[in-house]
Amino acid sequence: MDSKTIYFVDENQEYLKAIERCLVNNCKEWDVTLINNIRRLHEILLSNKNKVNLLLISEKMYIDDLKELDIHKIAILSEDEINTRGKTVGMEKPLVVYKYQTCEKLQAEIIALLTEESVKREFNEIENNTKIIAVYSPIGGVGKTTIAVMLSILAAYQEKRVMYLNLENVPSTRNYFESQNGENLSKIIYYLSKKKDIVQDKIAKVQQLDLKHNVYFFAPADNVDDLSTMSISEYSILLESICKVGKYDYLFIDFSSESGSKMKEMLNLCDKILLVVSSGGSSVEKIRIYENEIVNSQVASSLMEKTSIIFNKYLHEYNSNADKIIICDKKVEYRLPYEDSLNFHSEDGFFIDVNSPMQKQVIEMLRNI
Repeated sequence: MDSKTIYFVDENQEYLKAIERCLVNNCKEWDVTLINNIRRLHEILLSNKNKVNLLLISEKMYIDDLKELDIHKIAILSEDEINTRGKTVGMEKPLVVYKYQTCEKLQAEIIALLTEESVKREFNEIENNTKIIAVYSPIGGVGKTTIAVMLSILAAYQEKRVMYLNLENVPSTRNYFESQNGENLSKIIYYLSKKKDIVQDKIAKVQQLDLKHNVYFFAPADNVDDLSTMSISEYSILLESICKVGKYDYLFIDFSSESGSKMKEMLNLCDKILLVVSSGGSSVEKIRIYENEIVNSQVASSLMEKTSIIFNKYLHEYNSNADKIIICDKKVEYRLPYEDSLNFHSEDGFFIDVNSPMQKQVIEMLRNI
């Protein structure tokens, strides 16, 4: 991503020192300037020829004149975690960032503000347009998680606000995203069953941000049984709450390979279903079982209308196999090429080579979602 210019303006010198430790030393891709008086801010803004992407300024120091300057976004550094409408005079629907929060959460707030297409954190509620994308296969080992993770990261690279939700029986989230210690998805599941009225608040606190890829996620649940106990109603509340809290552009759900009526209902809660298949006799057999389940389900037409079939690990010699895969009159839409070495992991973590044939196909999928 291009370097972003960020100004922090606050009269508290100790606070600015903390910001320096948090951002200046850890976020090299941001050009951060720290200012402790309004006159100095004016001098810098008038002399600076480069556009300021984001100005974060304390409530006490904000003046209306700043709106006339070449600043892309202005956000108020609020000392109150819960703000009230109209607290800052002269600003219409001001953007607000809580001043005293952890370094990680502050970085996440700034990323959200810098993302052009993300939803602005305003006092007023705005319409939620999150696209919920299911990545599913009734077959294990076909590369479903790889595709879900790649979609999440590549969408974030396009400056979209993204949540990756892993609902596998054996989740591999930590293989791809750096997880901090703390509460995980089990805590959310507990509140879904016991205290639904505060689920959104818990989601806001439990969700984490992978700073390398700018993808939000939950640390995996403590026990696979936690996921199996959830009802369809609770899944629905979970997805709705995640979308409301995060105001994401995309929510990618990495489903388990289970089948059955409950899975069909869960998939039907999504806007789009990417059904991953591959070569092999067992794959064809399981696809046929899946097709029969769909045909006999009450949500058959809805499911197939949302479904795109992806043939993963494709080689030319599998061409006839791919052509034979037809599910409820739908044919394979995307063929992701097999690669001996995807180079997904390096010493620095997860790595994507956007020039490889597979990644190019995934980017094409992302365009059409």
